[in-house]
Amino acid sequence: MVEDDETVADPEPEPPPPSSHAPGPILPPPAIAKLRTVAGPLRGGTHVVVEGSGFVDGCEVKLDRVPVKASFLGPTELSFATLPRNVPGPVDVDVINPDGQRTLLLRAYEYCMPPVLTGIEPDHGPETGGTRATLLGTDLRAEAEVRIGASRPRVDYRGPTRIDLELGAHPAGTYDVELVNPDGQEVRIEGAFRYDGRPRIAQVVPDHGPLTATTRIAIDGEGFRAGCVVYLGGARIPSELESSTRIVATALPRESHGPLPLRVSNADGLDVELSAAFRYDPPAGPRVTSMSPGRVPCGRELTAFIVGEAFADGCSVRVGGAPAPARFVSAVQIEVSLPALDRIGWVDVEVTNPDMQAHRLEAAYELQGPPQLATILPREGSAVGGDLVTLNGLGFDRRCEVSIGGFPAKSTWEAETTVRAVAPPRALAGAVDVVVTNPDGQSAALESAFTYVARRAAVITGIEPRTGPTTGGTGVLVRGEHLDVVTDVRVGGERAGFKSRGGELAFVTPPRAQEGAVDVELRTRDGAITVHKNSFHYAPVAPPAIRSLTPNRGGPGGGTEVTIVGEHFAPGASVLVDGERVAVAKVRDASTIVFTTPPGEAGAMADVAVRSPTGQQAVVKRAFLYDPRYA
Repeated sequence: MVEDDETVADPEPEPPPPSSHAPGPILPPPAIAKLRTVAGPLRGGTHVVVEGSGFVDGCEVKLDRVPVKASFLGPTELSFATLPRNVPGPVDVDVINPDGQRTLLLRAYEYCMPPVLTGIEPDHGPETGGTRATLLGTDLRAEAEVRIGASRPRVDYRGPTRIDLELGAHPAGTYDVELVNPDGQEVRIEGAFRYDGRPRIAQVVPDHGPLTATTRIAIDGEGFRAGCVVYLGGARIPSELESSTRIVATALPRESHGPLPLRVSNADGLDVELSAAFRYDPPAGPRVTSMSPGRVPCGRELTAFIVGEAFADGCSVRVGGAPAPARFVSAVQIEVSLPALDRIGWVDVEVTNPDMQAHRLEAAYELQGPPQLATILPREGSAVGGDLVTLNGLGFDRRCEVSIGGFPAKSTWEAETTVRAVAPPRALAGAVDVVVTNPDGQSAALESAFTYVARRAAVITGIEPRTGPTTGGTGVLVRGEHLDVVTDVRVGGERAGFKSRGGELAFVTPPRAQEGAVDVELRTRDGAITVHKNSFHYAPVAPPAIRSLTPNRGGPGGGTEVTIVGEHFAPGASVLVDGERVAVAKVRDASTIVFTTPPGEAGAMADVAVRSPTGQQAVVKRAFLYDPRYA
């Protein structure tokens, strides 16, 4: 037994085994000065450099007593990559040289939870910067970097759940908020912060108003925010925000007129000003809008009326720069005595109210001389009347009247230089005077300017061709005399469309139910009738015949374009499918018709028929298949 207070000596160490080499120098133990990277994520993979001294190639590194693969960089540096870990917190770093000497740095590296962002308050600010905001979240770390768009705000770390920010200037827009912890872990909130730009004013409606009353105005633009204020001419006016693009405000009464700038200032201090945005109108003065009448004959005194607005009792009038007697009738009308002026042209009229506000209407009325009649075309016409004549000259009034041979003629004013009239009937042929009279009584006349001629009948000297089908549509050319006076053509008693040119007349035969020879009649506006007996023969028309259909099948929905080949297809022929006329069919020539099929029942075989304008018909039974495979 060994007493408690006795010291037990260590047993003698065993002698070292014999060696053929002399022992080497004793190396100093390793020492860790610091880690360049002291924190990282739980997922591991963080590259860590260990700085110190006494490191030997082949040394072992342990992280929280777990060996990690290390790289020997020299006696003063080692590097390794962290392993994954489930629990956050600090861990020890241990370096062991091959000779067994070791060093341990307690709580040297920390495994960190990834940061979480929950929001930023406030979530917007002006583009000019200066906004103080708070970034909220969890596991936020000191020395973290914050990015908002291209901005790097000043960071004031308040703890793992809060970082205070001071934002600098940045272009307007909505941007992501990003946070990067010193360990490289980062988190982002998309579109979390908005830099507000300056508001913009597009228009003010209305942009003017009276001096003595309020005017409700709408300010249209963009970027208007809650709490915005409106200033007109530097003075704040009542306003209400309707949306980010519209403000409704009230322009208050004012003492002086003229344009004023309008400014909108948002609560964040960003503002915009539109110069001359709203104009206060001066008090209403007189305004002359027209004269009645607007034309006055030269050299005559005449009572007229000045029409306008804001006329005041006691107003004075000047005509052509000289005072004129006037009588106030109402705020919109003044009676004035126009002086007798001998010149031709336009005259100004000016009205001055007792408050000396005045308005002058330039060219208020026209001093007009007598009309001038230069030419009449044509210079002759039928005694039956009805010829349209054109009168050319100067100074024709819109309400002028025309007489031919002493009798009124229905006329149409086209311009001051042109009037058209219809010659009235006259019992006797011969030359007569033409007179134009303006409403002021001034007139112009041309003696023997228009000649009435006796009735003339058309003369037929030849017709070709002399035959055509009963379906009509044959173009016929008539030669003869006085064909230019023809107003009506009839073939077999039926009207035919026609055109006349010089000594020729062309018409198109109308359809006829029966074949045979018929008369051709030409009638003139004089009432003369020329009959050419049995001059055109209607020949019978062969019935249509169908040879083939291509294609002969199509989808039940219709819309298939089908070509019918056959004979005797007349213009105006129609196509029927199962007895129903199709909407789209075109006769290309006497042997070809193209039509578009209507919808039909799947699997059905439809009859196809061609019917001529005379009612003749060709039918092919079960000619077209509505094939469901084409649907």
